[in-house]
Amino acid sequence: MLTAAKDFPPVSASVTAARLLVEATLRLWHLPDHALDMAIITDELVANAVQHARAATTLLTVRLTRLGDVLRVEVGDGDPSPPRVLRAEVSDVGHRGMFFVERIATRWGVSPRAEGAEGKVVWAEVDLTPAPGRAQ
Repeated sequence: MLTAAKDFPPVSASVTAARLLVEATLRLWHLPDHALDMAIITDELVANAVQHARAATTLLTVRLTRLGDVLRVEVGDGDPSPPRVLRAEVSDVGHRGMFFVERIATRWGVSPRAEGAEGKVVWAEVDLTPAPGRAQ
């Protein structure tokens, strides 16, 4: 199992910093072909966490893990409310983040933060093996 993790303040600059962490880690792990998908997922999860952060003092935790043929990114924040997939109208500027995550990820979900910590962890996984009949 390979893991990279870092805490970030709940500010908009953390979206870019978390994405860069994921992209650099995937290059280090020799998985550059998955960098775009994981960067989009990370962007959306961190942006959502920043937008809904309950307290500016609660750090966001970003963790990228490779376990066999699965890449998993987790974003922990201090808000216990789970994210929702919204169907944005054509004129809407936002509300597409979890829709993108749902479309790109093989699986995604929400777990409680470690015992004693308020909030949740939103995670998304991408399989590294291609689906049958799907081009690489």
